[in-house]
Amino acid sequence: MNKYIQIINKNIVSCEVLSADFRFQRLLNLNEAKTSSFSINYFAKSFIEIFCNNKLDGINNRASSILTSSPRAKAALLSQYFMDYHRNDFEQTLTSINNAVDLIQIEFNNYLSKNKLSKNINDIFTELDFYLTLYLQCDVVNKDFAKDNIPLNSSRNLIKDIVSWDRKNKKLPILLKLLRANFESHSFNDSISLLKLVESKYSCCFKSRLAIIKTAYNMPKRALKLSDENIFEDYRTELTSNFHSLAEGRFIADYNKITCDTPDLIDLLAIYDFSKFTLNYDLSNKTKQLLEQSDLFNSAVENGKYLNVAMDLGIKSFSDIYNKYSFDGSHANLIFSELVNSGDFDEAYKLFKEDEAFFRSNLVAVFKLLSSLKKYDEFEKLLVDVLNEDFNFSTFNAPLFTKLNTVFELWHDARFLKTSISFYDSYPQTKDKENGIIVTCAQGVKALRHLPIPILVEMKRRGWKVVHLCNNYFMEDSGYSSSGAYERLLNNKQSDWNIIYEDELAVKDNINYWKGIHEHVSIGLRRYHLDYNTLRVKKDFLYRKRSADAGVESLKELISEVDPSTPIRVLMWDPHTTPGHAMRLYCESQQLHGDVEVINYKNGHENLGSAKEQLYSQKLSIANLTRDKINFARLGSPNGFERWLENQDDIVANELPIIHRDLTKEQTSYLDELKSFRNSGGRVYCLLGKVIFDLCEPLKSGLVHESMEDWVNHTIRTIANDEKIKLIVKPHPQELKNTIALFGAEGLKDLVKESSVNVDVIEPDFIGLDVLLPHLDLAIMWSGSSCLELAQAKVPTIWVSRYAYGEMPIGITEPTDLADYESILKTGVLVSDLDRLKVRAQNFFKYIKSDDVAYPYRYTNRPLTNKNIWPVACYQEDFDAYRKNGRAVIENMCDDVF
Repeated sequence: MNKYIQIINKNIVSCEVLSADFRFQRLLNLNEAKTSSFSINYFAKSFIEIFCNNKLDGINNRASSILTSSPRAKAALLSQYFMDYHRNDFEQTLTSINNAVDLIQIEFNNYLSKNKLSKNINDIFTELDFYLTLYLQCDVVNKDFAKDNIPLNSSRNLIKDIVSWDRKNKKLPILLKLLRANFESHSFNDSISLLKLVESKYSCCFKSRLAIIKTAYNMPKRALKLSDENIFEDYRTELTSNFHSLAEGRFIADYNKITCDTPDLIDLLAIYDFSKFTLNYDLSNKTKQLLEQSDLFNSAVENGKYLNVAMDLGIKSFSDIYNKYSFDGSHANLIFSELVNSGDFDEAYKLFKEDEAFFRSNLVAVFKLLSSLKKYDEFEKLLVDVLNEDFNFSTFNAPLFTKLNTVFELWHDARFLKTSISFYDSYPQTKDKENGIIVTCAQGVKALRHLPIPILVEMKRRGWKVVHLCNNYFMEDSGYSSSGAYERLLNNKQSDWNIIYEDELAVKDNINYWKGIHEHVSIGLRRYHLDYNTLRVKKDFLYRKRSADAGVESLKELISEVDPSTPIRVLMWDPHTTPGHAMRLYCESQQLHGDVEVINYKNGHENLGSAKEQLYSQKLSIANLTRDKINFARLGSPNGFERWLENQDDIVANELPIIHRDLTKEQTSYLDELKSFRNSGGRVYCLLGKVIFDLCEPLKSGLVHESMEDWVNHTIRTIANDEKIKLIVKPHPQELKNTIALFGAEGLKDLVKESSVNVDVIEPDFIGLDVLLPHLDLAIMWSGSSCLELAQAKVPTIWVSRYAYGEMPIGITEPTDLADYESILKTGVLVSDLDRLKVRAQNFFKYIKSDDVAYPYRYTNRPLTNKNIWPVACYQEDFDAYRKNGRAVIENMCDDVF
């Protein structure tokens, strides 16, 4: 394998080229194009240099050759560049791409004419136009951006192009993938319009399939009322008639092991997808009962023998299906994937061994299978076979480039698991005693990268049992049947929830789990405002609800198995999203009896006060949230800070580090305006924003406001048109970066509904807080670490989050009620000991940087920000040091927390 790594590193471009940091800047050396004088014409000319001259600054010749010979690789980079440049403004992105493509065509023709060349670019542009369009509509948009921002008219135009290309090239699956992307991004009526457009392009058989999908998406997504039954009967009739229309003319005898006359296997698999739809959209029991009355579903259940009657579990046994029916390759791969995803690893492995060469095309499923069975060496050998037999480096192209990235990512994942899981396995579970239970629910390699495995090992050495609710990669017998329960319950029948979107209710067993589910969806879509009438938002919400349900139910299972006197510590990385948020709420509810507490582990606050952000964490914070009554582990606790102060010989800390910047002409002019305003008797206030969709707070409301949006607009209304006050609304600078906000689809500006002549809503990167500090009379915050800078500069500050003090207990003023808040804003009078605040801020900075809050800890290369940095890796020397009795830090962590 190392031989291949050397070959690839020498001969092709690294996957870093496609990372968000320097995707097109490095590729085309377009730094000057990122300035305010950015020119699409300049971009087009640069792009032509790639087409014709193979010029790629900073990349070796082999990489240049690969990219210049692959129109899809260039198209992918082009579209991604504009997405990054316009920060997810889709209308502007589409406009820029269209303009760029037109200009590239013009520039190319000029180039040919000038140089008397006759190169044919038609094939390149056929691929380019298609790929740009598809790229915007499918995977990348689905993963990184809020697609409901795409105007419907633009989508229609794009779909026309894709339908034309798709039909000519007979690529029906691509079209279906496109349809799914559009279903998830538009409301019902828009989706149906898009479907109708595509229906007209295809045969009757395909139109019948679309009719089934269209009917499914039209069904009520709420509990049915009596008045709905006639409507639903119409849906059911249309669905059944369309299905029978679809079955006409099909030669079911081709599937010689299928005896039913309706429907055939392909359609049964389609119905399975439909059953997953009913689960995803949480159709009511009444709706499911009506479905069961349908001839369509009765036929599937009776003749297919594998579709669950209740429509909750989907397929009972994939191994049975595989043995009963004949399959082509795509169906065999489907069965294989479902066996792996359902945890039936023994059956999946038998199937895999029947034809390894065939199934290795499904590398992700094979990785999950062999990693779960801890056959890491077998997986590495398979990857070598893939590289030997499936890659022709002399004709390397974009699809192979993508596949190669996958190969090496999985190879690194397997090596990571081999090191970390083998280390864990070398310390077996205790059998003769049980001093307590440690519970984990780490899903996938990303979560395992953060999981502090050495702490689990240390607690096993101390006689504690470890129970993994997600047990796929550990495959450890803890003696409790709840091991692996999360995976088992995730797609299982779930108990009834009361979900009322308009009232922000997601209630189960009298606990409202709304906030954590909503925040997880908000983080995923990178936006504050969520429209629960759109399919994408509702689908994401209900998926996260299922995750919350599985987390709570699996925890219930475990607790029911454990003696009430045995301490249980639930270890989690993120207590603000699913399933962690729900599990914490359940643990700390009044319904639970016994010694159950939540432990949170986080990276240390290592970039705070640093001019240059580091990529990987070198420290770990871990805290008992239940005992200390805090939100997360990263900032210690109020009581911990006071104890730390008592143990300091000198409570006068050093000045906080200040980052000095060179000012532009516009910044200098703005500061002069502020100085002039203050010299004339005015007061300058600054409202400081946060990353608005990732607050990490259990409740939406603040101390005196219903929400952050309410706070921002109430603040503007309170001081509106006051000639003696200038309010600067300053968004968080991270809004424009890919480390924390990850290019959010919404920012603080999107919360501002009010306006006034004395309010400046500035750009996030217009001017730094450090530059504004000398010119401020009052700072207004929700919460955050900026309070440390403000306190050091002795700027009077008020904050309004109900959790701010618990995070930064330095003594910032909090309003007692709404009238108190308004009074402070109108008068500018704030009673506060600014000298004391400065000292406490300096000491708190020192406290959160100390080993009392963040322990020296590596073991794995954990990204320090929200940016996902691959590949994963272990620091082998750290694991070796632990084995050689280098356990002091880990022992201290366990002593402090457990």
